[in-house]
Amino acid sequence: MASNQIFVVGKQFSAEPSGRYYADGEASGEALREQWLKPLLTSQETLALDLVSHLDVGYGASFLMEAFGGLVKYGHFTATELLHKLRFVGAEDDADFYQKKVVQYINEAAYNSAKYTPSAR
Repeated sequence: MASNQIFVVGKQFSAEPSGRYYADGEASGEALREQWLKPLLTSQETLALDLVSHLDVGYGASFLMEAFGGLVKYGHFTATELLHKLRFVGAEDDADFYQKKVVQYINEAAYNSAKYTPSAR
Protein backbone atom coordinates (compact mmCIF):
# COMPACT_ATOMS: atom_id res chain seq x y z
CA MET A 1 0.00 0.00 0.00
CA ALA A 2 1.53 3.30 -1.08
CA SER A 3 1.93 5.89 1.65
CA ASN A 4 -0.42 8.36 -0.06
CA GLN A 5 -3.33 5.90 -0.10
CA ILE A 6 -6.11 5.79 2.44
CA PHE A 7 -6.68 2.63 4.46
CA VAL A 8 -10.47 2.14 4.51
CA VAL A 9 -11.21 -0.20 7.41
CA GLY A 10 -14.71 -1.12 6.16
CA LYS A 11 -13.42 -2.05 2.70
CA GLN A 12 -9.91 -3.41 3.22
CA PHE A 13 -10.46 -5.09 6.59
CA SER A 14 -14.14 -5.79 7.29
CA ALA A 15 -17.54 -4.13 6.88
CA GLU A 16 -18.52 -5.79 10.16
CA PRO A 17 -15.62 -5.42 12.61
CA SER A 18 -16.31 -6.89 16.03
CA GLY A 19 -14.71 -8.47 19.04
CA ARG A 20 -11.48 -7.92 20.84
CA TYR A 21 -9.45 -11.07 20.11
CA TYR A 22 -8.85 -13.52 17.26
CA ALA A 23 -10.94 -15.95 19.31
CA ASP A 24 -13.91 -13.58 18.79
CA GLY A 25 -13.67 -13.84 14.99
CA GLU A 26 -11.62 -12.89 11.97
CA ALA A 27 -12.74 -9.24 12.13
CA SER A 28 -11.47 -8.58 15.67
CA GLY A 29 -9.50 -5.64 16.99
CA GLU A 30 -6.52 -7.93 17.48
CA ALA A 31 -6.69 -8.95 13.81
CA LEU A 32 -6.87 -5.34 12.61
CA ARG A 33 -3.90 -4.38 14.80
CA GLU A 34 -1.66 -7.35 14.02
CA GLN A 35 -2.46 -7.92 10.33
CA TRP A 36 -2.96 -4.34 9.16
CA LEU A 37 -2.23 -1.46 11.51
CA LYS A 38 1.10 -2.61 12.93
CA PRO A 39 2.63 -3.47 9.51
CA LEU A 40 1.30 -0.31 7.84
CA LEU A 41 2.32 2.00 10.66
CA THR A 42 5.78 0.41 10.87
CA SER A 43 6.43 0.75 7.15
CA GLN A 44 5.00 4.24 6.58
CA GLU A 45 5.68 7.64 8.05
CA THR A 46 1.95 8.35 8.34
CA LEU A 47 -1.23 6.37 7.76
CA ALA A 48 -4.40 7.96 6.42
CA LEU A 49 -7.27 6.08 8.02
CA ASP A 50 -10.95 6.07 7.07
CA LEU A 51 -12.88 4.52 9.93
CA VAL A 52 -16.45 4.79 8.58
CA SER A 53 -16.74 4.31 4.81
CA HIS A 54 -18.14 0.93 3.75
CA LEU A 55 -19.04 -0.07 7.33
CA ASP A 56 -22.22 -2.05 7.91
CA VAL A 57 -21.98 -1.82 11.72
CA GLY A 58 -20.36 0.46 14.26
CA TYR A 59 -17.36 -0.28 16.43
CA GLY A 60 -17.49 -1.66 19.93
CA ALA A 61 -15.27 -0.17 22.59
CA SER A 62 -13.35 -3.43 23.08
CA PHE A 63 -12.58 -3.59 19.34
CA LEU A 64 -11.16 -0.07 19.28
CA MET A 65 -9.26 -0.52 22.55
CA GLU A 66 -7.58 -3.68 21.30
CA ALA A 67 -6.83 -2.39 17.80
CA PHE A 68 -5.49 1.04 18.72
CA GLY A 69 -4.77 1.03 22.44
CA GLY A 70 -3.03 -2.31 21.93
CA LEU A 71 -0.43 -0.64 19.72
CA VAL A 72 0.63 1.36 22.78
CA LYS A 73 -0.03 -1.27 25.45
CA TYR A 74 2.18 -3.84 23.70
CA GLY A 75 5.00 -1.33 23.17
CA HIS A 76 4.85 -0.83 19.39
CA PHE A 77 4.46 2.96 19.65
CA THR A 78 4.13 5.55 22.39
CA ALA A 79 0.81 7.40 22.36
CA THR A 80 2.55 10.51 21.02
CA GLU A 81 4.29 8.59 18.22
CA LEU A 82 1.10 6.84 17.22
CA LEU A 83 -1.01 9.99 17.17
CA HIS A 84 1.61 11.68 14.95
CA LYS A 85 1.51 8.75 12.53
CA LEU A 86 -2.30 8.54 12.20
CA ARG A 87 -4.26 10.89 9.95
CA PHE A 88 -8.01 10.46 10.11
CA VAL A 89 -10.15 11.17 7.06
CA GLY A 90 -13.92 11.25 6.62
CA ALA A 91 -16.46 13.98 7.18
CA GLU A 92 -19.38 11.96 8.50
CA ASP A 93 -20.55 12.52 12.08
CA ASP A 94 -19.56 8.94 12.91
CA ALA A 95 -16.00 9.63 11.71
CA ASP A 96 -15.55 12.38 14.29
CA PHE A 97 -17.07 10.23 17.06
CA TYR A 98 -14.85 7.22 16.32
CA GLN A 99 -11.75 9.38 15.87
CA LYS A 100 -12.29 10.84 19.35
CA LYS A 101 -12.73 7.33 20.79
CA VAL A 102 -9.57 6.06 19.09
CA VAL A 103 -7.57 9.02 20.41
CA GLN A 104 -9.03 8.45 23.89
CA TYR A 105 -8.06 4.75 23.91
CA ILE A 106 -4.57 5.53 22.63
CA ASN A 107 -4.05 8.15 25.34
CA GLU A 108 -5.43 5.87 28.07
CA ALA A 109 -3.16 2.94 27.16
CA ALA A 110 -0.06 2.47 29.31
CA TYR A 111 3.01 2.15 27.07
CA ASN A 112 4.59 -1.31 27.01
CA SER A 113 2.51 -2.45 29.97
CA ALA A 114 1.79 -5.96 28.68
CA LYS A 115 3.54 -8.69 26.74
CA TYR A 116 1.61 -9.62 23.62
CA THR A 117 0.54 -13.25 23.35
CA PRO A 118 -1.73 -13.98 20.37
CA SER A 119 -5.17 -15.24 21.33
CA ALA A 120 -6.45 -18.52 19.90
CA ARG A 121 -7.52 -18.28 16.28
